[in-house]
Amino acid sequence: MTDSTSDPKKLTLYQKWHLGLTTVGLSLAIGTLFFVGRQVDNLAEQTQRQTASIDLQRRAVQGQIWGTVMQNEIELTKVLIGNPQVLPYFQRARPISSPEQWLRSFRQKKCLR
Repeated sequence: MTDSTSDPKKLTLYQKWHLGLTTVGLSLAIGTLFFVGRQVDNLAEQTQRQTASIDLQRRAVQGQIWGTVMQNEIELTKVLIGNPQVLPYFQRARPISSPEQWLRSFRQKKCLR
């Protein structure tokens, strides 16, 4: 008869526990890697959505800026058409001899607010 301690194919209690715990640890490590991979994929998708949202916001702001610029240009054009006497000051950069008097007379004509 052979003794159980001398049989090389038999595992001791410590070896059985060690093997079991190693298997559980390896399973947990693989599961953790799977979930970390999913989180990285979710973060990449979220980043793409945020980038698209920021791009849309940038375009909206650019549209608002251009709308304001065009509105101001239209107002300036209205003033220049309604008051052709001011064209030399804008087109040829003619200096204003008395800015305060010029501005006062210009406001009296209701050209400026």
